[in-house]
Amino acid sequence: MTAWLMLSPREACQRASVVGYQAGEVSPDSRSLLMDVLQRWVDGLRERARTDLMSATVRQASAEDAAATLLEAAQERTEPCMAIELVAGECLVLAREDVLRRLGTQGIVERAHREALLRARRMGQPYNEEALRFYESQKHEQPI
Repeated sequence: MTAWLMLSPREACQRASVVGYQAGEVSPDSRSLLMDVLQRWVDGLRERARTDLMSATVRQASAEDAAATLLEAAQERTEPCMAIELVAGECLVLAREDVLRRLGTQGIVERAHREALLRARRMGQPYNEEALRFYESQKHEQPI
């Protein structure tokens, strides 16, 4: 999650795709967004390999498997959202629908970014210190 950790709050909002879920399911619109993001991720993996490793059918199945795995992981967490950096700073944020409605897309991204920055600081990883200072000065902590 290195590139995501180095982004400013504004950049983090611009580079994030937020998908809401409820009981492990997503709406058709959210499903479409989730599959688009994961398909780009799978295609990015193929580009880095510099070869056509998979047919369109296998790439679609890979994206479907990734979606199911991520939704399951999000369901198991106690936190209301989960951020996953996919490709060089592009981030997928899965959020519970009730929390997404309450905080809005920007609020969810800011919360996920702030939590990632705090985790990086605790673990001694590089992160955007200015972004964390911004979040701390804003007192973004809203009850979930």
